[in-house]
Amino acid sequence: FVNTALKNNSEQIIIIQSDHGSSFNLQSDEDWKNPTEKMINERMSNLNAIYLPENMNNVNSTITPVNTFRTIFNILGDDYEILGNQMYFNDYDNLYNIKNVTSILLKEN
Repeated sequence: FVNTALKNNSEQIIIIQSDHGSSFNLQSDEDWKNPTEKMINERMSNLNAIYLPENMNNVNSTITPVNTFRTIFNILGDDYEILGNQMYFNDYDNLYNIKNVTSILLKEN
């Protein structure tokens, strides 16, 4: 897909983005109400791939999905506020029990 798109028009912007990471390395009996750091790290490791033409290549490498489209639209001339790169986690049974896990994910090892 990407190669075909690039051959047709080199000025295209291509964004491939997931809303969460996998659970491949987690056990089926994991307690999602009390996630471990391992669970949070795997589930929150989502894909955020951005292709920009060379003249627009000034996207911060630490961008999170909340700012992907805001940043692209700003490059194109809009004026959207760039939000803080915060990451949140919730369990499936209680959607409104939202936990800020940014400090866990950005913790230096």
